Amino acid sequence: MRNRAFLFFVALLLPCIPYRSPAAFEFEPAGPRSRACGGADIAAGPDGWSCFGNPGVLAFQQAVSCAFYHSPGLFGLSELAYSGGGVAVPVGKWGLAVVGTVFGGSLYKESSMRISAGTQWFRGVGGGIRIRLNSLSIGGYGSCTGVTIDAGMRISCSDAIAIAGTITNITAATLGNTGEPLPQMVEGGIWYTAGTGISIGLGLEKEVLFDLGFRCAAEITVVRSFVLRAGWSDTPGTLTAGCSVGLGRFVFTYGFGYHWVLGSTHEIGIVFNPG
Repeated sequence: MRNRAFLFFVALLLPCIPYRSPAAFEFEPAGPRSRACGGADIAAGPDGWSCFGNPGVLAFQQAVSCAFYHSPGLFGLSELAYSGGGVAVPVGKWGLAVVGTVFGGSLYKESSMRISAGTQWFRGVGGGIRIRLNSLSIGGYGSCTGVTIDAGMRISCSDAIAIAGTITNITAATLGNTGEPLPQMVEGGIWYTAGTGISIGLGLEKEVLFDLGFRCAAEITVVRSFVLRAGWSDTPGTLTAGCSVGLGRFVFTYGFGYHWVLGSTHEIGIVFNPG
């Protein structure tokens, strides 16, 4: 009974935290790389985590990739564990992706199935769309579902600079018959890659009812198979860091976020590139 009361309290509290929290489907992790970059990688090029992020990036997908991530608990709370898996596949002029995610446990669970597709409209200019089936289940209370549609775009301005943007829930869908609005957010970002193996990302986000948020990130390729990352998100102030190690067709990735009040979040992931 105490555990159920605690989890119900957490479910009520998280939507009040002024940033993209996992409650009410507001949190959309794009894998530990995005965690390590503070979410400022919206305009980064396609990689193993493309299936989770901006659907517009799928327009540039050139190889099959399978990815899985897991966090034992947001801010160290095991009741707030989350995980996801997905695959991205280039098909002709399209990049397609299928993803499944789960947040919570038997008492409170949010699950989502996503199908995404992206294609290049012009050389270096691509866009995509994502359809999400969101399902919420609360033990002893029942369940409900809601379908949302997201859109994204990415423009390669040059070999070094790309800009991108996304709109979440463009139809202003609600959760089942509850009338509870599902999150609506507009994001934009820029990604700069220097010839020295250093990349810098900047991003802005605006969610309905919340202030404008700012993000920044840096990636350093130490050697070809080892990458270090660090970032910052001010909604709320969260320091992030992480790394990736490539071993053959596998890439192992770790992401970390720390908030001075809420605590730390650890996330691990693996990408398989069939070749």
